[in-house]
Amino acid sequence: MVHVIVVANEKGGIGKTTIACKLASLLSTDSHEKVEAKYKRTAEKVLLVDTDLQGNATFFTTRQLRSQFEGRSLIEAIAEEDATDYIIELTEHLHVLPSSSKVAMFDAEFTKLRHQLEEPAKWLQRTLAPVAHNYDWIVIDTSPSLTELQLQTFNVSFGGYTNVLIPMQTERFGFHSVQQFSDTLTPVEQHTNPNLAVLGVVPVLTDGTLVDKNIMAEAKEQFGDLLFKTVIKRRAGVKKMVDTGFSEHYAKEREALQDFYDLLLEVKQHV
Repeated sequence: MVHVIVVANEKGGIGKTTIACKLASLLSTDSHEKVEAKYKRTAEKVLLVDTDLQGNATFFTTRQLRSQFEGRSLIEAIAEEDATDYIIELTEHLHVLPSSSKVAMFDAEFTKLRHQLEEPAKWLQRTLAPVAHNYDWIVIDTSPSLTELQLQTFNVSFGGYTNVLIPMQTERFGFHSVQQFSDTLTPVEQHTNPNLAVLGVVPVLTDGTLVDKNIMAEAKEQFGDLLFKTVIKRRAGVKKMVDTGFSEHYAKEREALQDFYDLLLEVKQHV
């Protein structure tokens, strides 16, 4: 059974794409020989789906701008309800369904066609269904705004849960955004996808300040066991990988990935 992870929150600039790309990269690679024993892993088949207009996940993984995928992206796949011909095979284990500027047209197109569609809320799920069996994991990066396409991601399920991973910036607005976002998920679970579940809330962009600690204490009281123990700290090495791509060959790279090693372990424990 394929595991579906949707990395989402309605707040921008909190590292959703970084988390989605790092998880996809780690899941799809064998661990380096010098990685600690508890973080050892074997490559699995992963499909990374970029539903964000910005196309940052597309760039991070393919090293190409979204403009390079005009006419052969997620939107064309949805129009055909079959992603098969639009998936980019980066490695044996990591494949990407790229974004393009046409993602901006989805909401208007969906509004126009929804009455002609069978189960309109599951248009994206039908698009991924022909390929889902090829993968162990489908990781979906989302936009920072509540769009019809983002709502589509919450309905992608293939026999298991649609696991929503919510990054939470450890400041007041970040905390409030998670509370508000939880209200967005409730009607989806009630009306179109009973398998929708919050996988967890992961604190991000922390600096170890008193504000960080106070917000995490409030989050623990509010979200209980849904609050991940893993904390994604600000690290220069993580920013560098935006330019260089994913790698754990060198000690400094493994140090930069430390929080993501922990995140992957926790994700696997929760799914």
